[in-house]
Amino acid sequence: MKCRWDQAQRETGFPLALEDESIEWMTLSKDDCNGPNLINLQREHLNQATFAYNKLVKRFPKALQYIVEERDEWVERIPQLLDWIKDGIHHGKTLPSFLLNIEGSFSNRILDRANSLLKQHPQLHSLLCTFSWINYLTPKKLNKTLAWIERNVQAVLLILKYFPQPGSIKHILNLWVITLHDGERSIHPLLNYLCDSRTYTVSIEGDVVEIQNLIFSLRCIAKEELCRNIIKDDSLKLSGELLTFTSWLTCQGKDKRRSSLKLFNTLYPNNILDRWHKWWDGNEALIIQGRRLVSVQYTKLSKEQKKKINSSGFKVRKITAK
Repeated sequence: MKCRWDQAQRETGFPLALEDESIEWMTLSKDDCNGPNLINLQREHLNQATFAYNKLVKRFPKALQYIVEERDEWVERIPQLLDWIKDGIHHGKTLPSFLLNIEGSFSNRILDRANSLLKQHPQLHSLLCTFSWINYLTPKKLNKTLAWIERNVQAVLLILKYFPQPGSIKHILNLWVITLHDGERSIHPLLNYLCDSRTYTVSIEGDVVEIQNLIFSLRCIAKEELCRNIIKDDSLKLSGELLTFTSWLTCQGKDKRRSSLKLFNTLYPNNILDRWHKWWDGNEALIIQGRRLVSVQYTKLSKEQKKKINSSGFKVRKITAK
């Protein structure tokens, strides 16, 4: 769906939610590397889009082949797209979510490929719904999109697992858009991290946070879980920072975006996650032992002493080996 006359041939998008006489819509530009942008589709936009379509088809039919991709599909499918949105805005009717189910929308080859992906990874359903809308006017291109998902399925699944929607979808679209404009090799260093599950648990806030996590672990001495499993969830994770960086990249010019990715590859060596886990492997046993030692002493305290410690925090003494 297109929102304005001057954007009619340059944007695609997909619905997020149906509101009172409007639709939350995520737009995606084809001409530049800008990431998804949220707008609110109203009657005014629908009228503009209808006017744009009628004028292009009736007054400039020969120009269409230079303006839109897959001309025949575009001419045939825009009215259907406008009808869905009209029903949503005027009558509150729910828009279809999975356009792959619309008969004749995509080739059998593409349907087989999409169904195979869904059979292996049912978690991809919401993402394929999104791409079925994005590629509805250019159905042949969905095959390349599915191939990209297959190549990067581990990163895609992890993003969907650790980030709520629609944020996770937006993160994946940012990666996809950069790939379309700069090639997969340019973003390969980022994807190397995002396909590693450790990226989504490692904290990047430095030694202070590690100390805070240790204190937190000591306060949880009654629990049997490993320290690594009870680290505070509010610490910054590497995955979040990498995806924020990805979003920033989509707002930059081509040269700056490429130079930034090269710099990232230099500053973030492949072994950074290995080094973080090596630190944990060397210190986790000591932290657990410290918790047990404190626990033994804690059980000997009176109720009043325990209450005082719980309200003020542990005063941890340095333990020296004898």
